[in-house]
Amino acid sequence: MFLKSIELENFKSFGRKTVIEFRKGYTAITGPNGSGKSNIGDALLFVLGTKSNKSLRAQKLTDLIYKNQNGKMASYLKASVTFDNSDRAIPLESNEVTFTRVVRINEQGDDYYSSYFINDEKARLQDFEFLLERAKIFADGYNFVRQGDITRVIEMSPNERRQILEEVGGITAYNEEINKARDEKNKVSENLLTISTLLTEISSRVQLLSNEKEVAEKYLEKKNRISQLEGVLLHRRRRSIESEISALNEQINKIKNDMLNNENEISKAKKESENIDGEISHMEGDKKSIENLEKLKTKSIPLN
Repeated sequence: MFLKSIELENFKSFGRKTVIEFRKGYTAITGPNGSGKSNIGDALLFVLGTKSNKSLRAQKLTDLIYKNQNGKMASYLKASVTFDNSDRAIPLESNEVTFTRVVRINEQGDDYYSSYFINDEKARLQDFEFLLERAKIFADGYNFVRQGDITRVIEMSPNERRQILEEVGGITAYNEEINKARDEKNKVSENLLTISTLLTEISSRVQLLSNEKEVAEKYLEKKNRISQLEGVLLHRRRRSIESEISALNEQINKIKNDMLNNENEISKAKKESENIDGEISHMEGDKKSIENLEKLKTKSIPLN
């Protein structure tokens, strides 16, 4: 794997789109002071995600956006870094991997937002970090020697220089893993001690809980038995009440039948009474007729 190219657009002093190619071997970029040589390294660090704006020689990200001679700021900046990935050092099935970072000013001009792309596909900063870490590329590590770094290394103490060598050689990572493992071991030991204390406390309560369990089981057994007996009693009461209701219904039906029969007899008696009244009325009429005839006969007999 090696760096193939850097593409800049509106980044610091690069106002127009600029592509800088790197070929296998050693590539040197020369030029007078102020020509933008350092800006190329800043762009590389910017794309690879340095955590320090100081290393980019900027107070904030918007300071990286190109400004023209009149001081007008462009609306965005774009920087891309392309690696040859023939050896698949970056875990992607592509012979080239391009990391692109874009910073845009919002419409109001008072804020900005960043976008990330991998091979022109939308990505996240976490995706950048994951892939670059697999390829052992760290923007804030010693992959990049910046201006003043060599002087700083020379002026370091032997211990400080040893730390750098261990970090470059990967020993620091192992030491960090060892320290991390030790910390985890200490935490596990503390947890084991806590668990042992809890086990001792719990063991003293086991017998008590066992007795309480036995009492609870007996209580539940008796409670279930009582529930069963109550169910039997309720069933018997229900059957008794149903029998009483059935007997009462029979009595009610019998009374209704008797009432119906009585009503029929009463109706029949009324009709007979009406017939008798009619006969009596008829007989009284006949009686009056006979009496009238008797009177007429008496009046019509001559006296001697």
